[in-house]
Amino acid sequence: MVVSFIGHRDIEDRGGGYKKIRAVMRELIVCRAAEVFLFGSRSDFDSLCVKAAKELKSEFPQIKRIYIRAEYPVISDSYREYRLEDYDDTFFPESLQGAGKAVYVERNKLMIDSADVCVFYCDMHAAMETVSGTRLAFRYALSKQKQVINLFDTRSINSVM
Repeated sequence: MVVSFIGHRDIEDRGGGYKKIRAVMRELIVCRAAEVFLFGSRSDFDSLCVKAAKELKSEFPQIKRIYIRAEYPVISDSYREYRLEDYDDTFFPESLQGAGKAVYVERNKLMIDSADVCVFYCDMHAAMETVSGTRLAFRYALSKQKQVINLFDTRSINSVM
């Protein structure tokens, strides 16, 4: 099973957020046989997810942590080695070439399309007049009828596990 992780740039409770992330990841591995985790970048949520996956990798060596780049179509060997300290692989999807300012939105869509379960940290009640890539991705996942776990809303955790 493939799981994608997408969330807001800032998390209010990093300690509590990390505990939720780690618990959900572990549950997905143990109960749902999750093996591939897809990550983006640029947010507190991404950082916490990568940290949790890195810790769980020692307990569950079968999991694969994949960093999907929205920047740098070609990378040096040293940058690749740097990235592989936290991930098992990294790649830049060809479909993102020429996406311009929409590159992160398109990357998130690709991650959602590739996933069986999408784990979000998304405040759907925040100021709706501001554009949020996370909210766009959340709505896209729902429109694709993906199973969604929203760690911002703890009620959604219990309803999907």
